[in-house]
Amino acid sequence: MNYIVTGCSGFIGTHLVASLAKHGDGGVLLSRSAPKLVPEGFQWVHWQAGQPAAIPTPPEDACLVHLAAKHHVPDPRSADVRTFQEVNVRATRQLLEDGSRLNIRRFIYFSTIKAAGPKLFERHQSGSGSPRQEMDPESVVPETPYGRSKREAELWVEKWAQAMPERSAAILRPAVVYGPGNTANIYSLVEAIDRGRFFLAGNNHNIKSLVSVANVAAAVQHLAAGMSFGCQTYYVTDRENYSMRELAGLLVELLNVHRPLLTLPVPLLRVLALVGDGLTRLTGWRAPIDGTRLSALIETTWFSCDKLMATGFRHPQTTREGLAEMVEWYLRELADKRPTAPS
Repeated sequence: MNYIVTGCSGFIGTHLVASLAKHGDGGVLLSRSAPKLVPEGFQWVHWQAGQPAAIPTPPEDACLVHLAAKHHVPDPRSADVRTFQEVNVRATRQLLEDGSRLNIRRFIYFSTIKAAGPKLFERHQSGSGSPRQEMDPESVVPETPYGRSKREAELWVEKWAQAMPERSAAILRPAVVYGPGNTANIYSLVEAIDRGRFFLAGNNHNIKSLVSVANVAAAVQHLAAGMSFGCQTYYVTDRENYSMRELAGLLVELLNVHRPLLTLPVPLLRVLALVGDGLTRLTGWRAPIDGTRLSALIETTWFSCDKLMATGFRHPQTTREGLAEMVEWYLRELADKRPTAPS
């Protein structure tokens, strides 16, 4: 199958292209700078987000996968907000125009769970209730500039798909993505547990949806091969869901850490977070605990992948397998930086 992939040099893009090449697929890679590796069957084309893409005429089965984005920042400034619009909205519109010009009929857009509404990020510690679905009424009113820019881009993708009956589009909203080579959220959690810097907040029964990069790549290939006409939105998560406490315990086991996890009461952490926020405002230094970090620790971000699985998708990895693969990479790559266990 033929793919046109933007954001091919990023974490997800690198894994996705490697998986596509492994399955014998080919196509065009679009990015500002050349990727470290261009697999056999693919060619790289220089592309500046927002500018027309010089894509060679693709075959009829081509699928355009749009990964490139300006990602979330905790406290966006006016320059960040402008870049969200330039990269996330205008560049998406330009790619859709390029797709129309080249008669591309399949488009997969990588959005974000932050394109969902604020009620999807309930800041509580209860693991009760049910996971959020794609069409929950509050799932279309994002609360951050980043989320709003991605939601606006989603609407343009929907409009593009609806303009012609033979077009197909899939909007993917991945949960937190993890895997070998990733140094973002889950990496920080792994490192904090490994170095004895992690603590639980109260019961921490709040549920966190995650997705391994291998499952993300598999979802793209599955959907591209059998896209239906029109536009569909999918949450992309691992099959299993864990509470924050269960997730931390699993990482302790995989890291073979022989120390108990510290648990601090939430009221104390709220006070410390207020102090941390004050220090940040006064000095610019980000404290170990602040409002943003506490919210991330205790909020529930639980999403259903039932709609994706109803298409016939089957996850190639469990969460345990995916985390084990990431921890193995972490231990291999950072062995010399690990703390020495007491004798």
